Amino acid sequence: MTLAKNQLDLHEVDDRLNSVCEPVTDHLYRFGLDLLTELDHRFEYLDRKATTIAGYSGAAVALLVSTIGTWPHAIDPYMVPVVLVAGVSALLAGGSALAATWMSDMYWFSPNDWIRKECLSSAEELKKYWIKCIYSYRQIYRDLCDAKAKWIDRAQNTFLLTTGLLLVALLDAAWRSPALLHRLGIR
Repeated sequence: MTLAKNQLDLHEVDDRLNSVCEPVTDHLYRFGLDLLTELDHRFEYLDRKATTIAGYSGAAVALLVSTIGTWPHAIDPYMVPVVLVAGVSALLAGGSALAATWMSDMYWFSPNDWIRKECLSSAEELKKYWIKCIYSYRQIYRDLCDAKAKWIDRAQNTFLLTTGLLLVALLDAAWRSPALLHRLGIR
């Protein structure tokens, strides 16, 4: 099996469909419907993942904003820019995640796709035409899923930077905490 990089143009799909008989057409049609269902699930999964990242990014920004008065006293002065960069990084991660969920043009089957005049004389011809439609829409939505996934990848990587910077700042704050150092027997 080859990966999705080896695409067929619609003429090749048409040639292949013209060379098959009804049982094969039925299988191709059912498989095409399964592929559309899988793409729908992938869209939902990507939207959930992007929304989760946006939520965590918002929580990080809320944490930083609500504790802004304590950071200069809790960490060394050289760590304040680290916290600021973490805040900007959280905003960028949230923005990238939200960009992944942004509505794009919706392509779907037209009435002409469902009731193609040239194909109404034969159920087999209509089914072959529907397979071509399914193939075309699958290509479009696969590309949209790929674009969504790229935004999510950016959001994940940016939020990972946010998490790392906040962890460094929190470790610095913990290291400077007299109570913690006393419990550890360091001071």
